[in-house]
Amino acid sequence: MARIDTTVTRSYRQSPGKTSLLLLAAAVFVAGGIFGAVNLDPLQDWRAYVAYLTLAFFGPCALILLSRVFTLRGDVLFISPEGFRDRRLSDRTIPWTSIWGISTFAFQGQRVILLRIDPDMEPLLDLTLLARLNRRANSAIGLNGLAVATVDLNVRFEDLLAITRAYAAAAAELQT
Repeated sequence: MARIDTTVTRSYRQSPGKTSLLLLAAAVFVAGGIFGAVNLDPLQDWRAYVAYLTLAFFGPCALILLSRVFTLRGDVLFISPEGFRDRRLSDRTIPWTSIWGISTFAFQGQRVILLRIDPDMEPLLDLTLLARLNRRANSAIGLNGLAVATVDLNVRFEDLLAITRAYAAAAAELQT
């Protein structure tokens, strides 16, 4: 990637194609879960429990994706000289000075950018319900930070990571 201009505001949209594919995949799993839950007796077939677990996980995923299709119009993620803003997490911008660390995490092929936030700033962000729930789940497995995924955005993971780090470095330079 060429030198990154950190004086402009960059924005990224939710990809309708990627979001639709994710929603379709979740719907297939939900349908399979419903089929298994209706047709299998949990007292006689362990697969019924798999069906219930499938519903418990993919049901909420499908609902979240469906809500995003209708509520997240236009640009979703903004990176500016002032800070980082992801409307999937919060409507507020996180100032670069409040981002204490940028790292990555991968699990089963899914990569996310983890933003370690100043503990005094985090309560002021007014995180979305999903972000709060993810934050708790991530903390339970030792991941401390806000997870930013690109799976449903129109930007590659590597590009967003490089851009985020470049803006954070530029902001740190201004502080010194």
